[in-house]
Amino acid sequence: MDAVIRRAPTGVVPTGVVPTGVVPTGVVPPGVPILFDSSALLSYLDGSEPVSSIATTILDGWVRSGRNDGLVSAVSVMEVLVRPIAAGASAHRAVIGFLYGFPNLRLVALDAIAGQLAASLRALAGFSSVDSLVVASGLTVGARHLVTNDASWRPRLREAWPEVTVVTLSERAQIAEPAAG
Repeated sequence: MDAVIRRAPTGVVPTGVVPTGVVPTGVVPPGVPILFDSSALLSYLDGSEPVSSIATTILDGWVRSGRNDGLVSAVSVMEVLVRPIAAGASAHRAVIGFLYGFPNLRLVALDAIAGQLAASLRALAGFSSVDSLVVASGLTVGARHLVTNDASWRPRLREAWPEVTVVTLSERAQIAEPAAG
């Protein structure tokens, strides 16, 4: 990512950039909380990745609007802030503004219960320590819908926690691409 943050902290994008129908609304029902992985947040903040429009559809269309509450793990806060802190105060302030000021987005702290669940995710589903802490923080506060760009999450969680729905940005982007022909 050339720039640390390419979009304004409010997440405003030009009209027409977000493809319609890319994320079927039935995938995540209204009113249920959604946990966002660092990869989804970074795609949204960058604004120029192939999956940024999908992240924008979900964050601006569902979370900003109040359709769903968004959840961000303290671990994702750390991951999202690394480049902005290295880039300087302006970039750091912009991302902090997003994390603390985005409507209907809640930061989730880690506790001992999340640590125990993260250990189970590592042992039973083969998650990395970081990913297991991200997922566990969401599960402990009731998230059963997770948004990521890591395609390995769905099969891992299907075995251990089949009630969890994983929305993978890259899979949604493939739906939006025109068929070759």
